[in-house]
Amino acid sequence: MHLLRWRTRAALLLTVLFAVLGTSTALAHEGRDVGDYNFIVGFINEPAVEGMLNGVSVRITSLIVEGTDDHDHDAHDHAEAEATEDHAASNAVAGLTTLQVEVTHVASSVSQVMDLNEAWNSPGQYKSEFIPTSPGSYNFRFFGDIDGQAIDESFESSNTTFDEVTPATEIQFPVQLSAPRETENAARGALDTANDAAIDASDASSSASTATLLGIIALILGLAGLVLGGLAFQRSGKKA
Repeated sequence: MHLLRWRTRAALLLTVLFAVLGTSTALAHEGRDVGDYNFIVGFINEPAVEGMLNGVSVRITSLIVEGTDDHDHDAHDHAEAEATEDHAASNAVAGLTTLQVEVTHVASSVSQVMDLNEAWNSPGQYKSEFIPTSPGSYNFRFFGDIDGQAIDESFESSNTTFDEVTPATEIQFPVQLSAPRETENAARGALDTANDAAIDASDASSSASTATLLGIIALILGLAGLVLGGLAFQRSGKKA
């Protein structure tokens, strides 16, 4: 009986280890202690794909553990897993409103500050949704404070932390479509060309209008000169 019980515990332990390792690999989030808290950071959905709704995901738990009394372990073997989960849940930092995240696309250095919203029915889990429109590495900088403790910590996607944004063409099948940024750039180029052509046409039209106006003025002046000349000739004839 004792051997069977030991084997059962070993099997349960291996199952939990494989589950934890498998989940960690699948999520590809980065965990790090920040002062008295632990941050687990990554994209909401991974792999992260260009042009698809995604965003910042962060789970915040407190590292401060309150003392507990020892109990009869044999009487509570069947509840060890549940106790661990309850302990983690009790350490979740819920209702946080004093923390923001600055999202930066590393290659272009374009950044934007976003608010963090707590996920529904998941205390300590926060997110900030956006659509990554360029592939590559992203930096998530969390700043503000938690219960008076100043926070200023950055997490950057890489091969060893959490997923970088993948170009949409890498997972498109059977036809690879142009990325939104490529379509936008092409449209912007065509619009710039059209604007340049319109400006040139406007300049040409303006030049033509100016030449026509000058011609009319010259014609009027010429006619006026002829009239004045005729009048002068008539006066000189009368005097003679």
